[in-house]
This record gives sequence, structure tokens and C-alpha cells, in this order.
Amino acid sequence: MAARNRSEAIQMHVQESWLETPAIPVLQCGRPSCRPNLPSVQGHFHGPQPRSSHHPVYPRAASAQQLLVDSYAYGYFTKAMLVFKNPFWIEKGFCGLVQSFTGPASIIRDCSSPEDGGWVLTCFLCGDTGRKWSQQDDKTRTEVLLEQLGQLYSDKDRVRSEYVATVWHDWTAEQYSGFGCPCPSLPPGVLSAAGDVLREPFWNVHFSGPETSVEWKGFMEGAVRSGERVATEVSKQLVRTPV
Repeated sequence: MAARNRSEAIQMHVQESWLETPAIPVLQCGRPSCRPNLPSVQGHFHGPQPRSSHHPVYPRAASAQQLLVDSYAYGYFTKAMLVFKNPFWIEKGFCGLVQSFTGPASIIRDCSSPEDGGWVLTCFLCGDTGRKWSQQDDKTRTEVLLEQLGQLYSDKDRVRSEYVATVWHDWTAEQYSGFGCPCPSLPPGVLSAAGDVLREPFWNVHFSGPETSVEWKGFMEGAVRSGERVATEVSKQLVRTPV
């Protein structure tokens, strides 16, 4: 509830915004070839690093920075939120947190909203096991997850009788997250070769995002920390740059 109130407060204080207007490409010299033309003295790219590969910057970034952008990649990661009539797992004395090495769900968490009467177990499907699960139709995927929950809580009938619906969220189909979640990885050697430029601006473009955070990489806390860092960088630069 607190998180919801904060997000609503942010929306209310956002002033003019350009929605459904992706900034492609980012031109730091010459005349922009795209419309609308949104001139700025300093630019700020905030998002997962794999997403930045879909926002070409001209001229191209230095070789070390470009190596990072080109090398980041996600594994398979998606989630299915199973909604139930009642929190049967709590009635059985469990907290709802599960970690499985056999799957199909690798991690299961209680993401319920008691204030709204919404009882939800969120199943995270990861790696090869999750990818194999994703190749089935929606009905089969739900059946497999209900079967897993029934085994975990030793009550298959109760799980099925309490089941209401499944809400899907497939990050591999989400364009603006870079087609993945929660945190991309790098091949061996790339971080050693180019990790020191991860947070360096390129000309007037500053980079933030969960991967650029010193702490809490891949989490909302890390994204916020990196945004604060870049806001400070840009503010200092604007003081020195005549508009």
C-alpha cells in the first residue's frame, strides 16, 4: 500500500511528458533526422543496459562503453501470478516463499494484497526450465504450476479448488526493458576490460539504470540510486553550461 501511494504521488507531480515517443536515435551533433525534435543540453538515458542498444547514440560511444552495451544479455525470466480465493498456505502455517531446483517455477513468493482481498502466489520461471515451460499453451502452463503447488503444500485438491485465475507477465516480450529481466549478465572478461567506464557519461549523455548502481544492482533501489547519481551529474553540468 505504501509503495502504491508513492507511485501515485509521483504521477501527480509529473509535469509535461512525452508518451509513446521513444528517443531513437540520440544525436549529439548535426541536425536531428527524427521528429519530434526534442533539443536538450544534457541527455539522460535511464533503463537496463540491453535497452540502450536499441537507442543508437551518434557519434558512437568509445570502444569500452560500446563493448558493454553490445555484450549485456538476459537469460530467460518471466512470471505467472496465480490468484486464489483464500491464502491456504498461510492457514497451513507457511509464509509462501519457495525456492525449487527442479521447477518448473524456480522461486515462488507471496505477493498478496490483504487490504484488497487479493491472495496471490507469484511464480518466477527462469533459465532452461522456464524456457521449456514457456513453450506450452496457457492452459497447460497453469496446470503445471498448480501441480507443483499441490505437491509443495501436500494438498492438490485444495490448491485447485482455491484457484481463480493466472496473470502473466513475460519480460522477454517487453521492448522497453530490453526484452528481459531482472538483471543482464556479461560474458567472461568484459567487466574486467570495460567495467570502469560503466557509469561514465559519453559527451552529453549520462547513463543510469539498475546495472550502473554501486549497490542493489538489478533492483528498484539500485535504479533509484543511479537516477539520483545522474541527476546530480546533470545538475552540476547545467550550472557550467550556458543555455
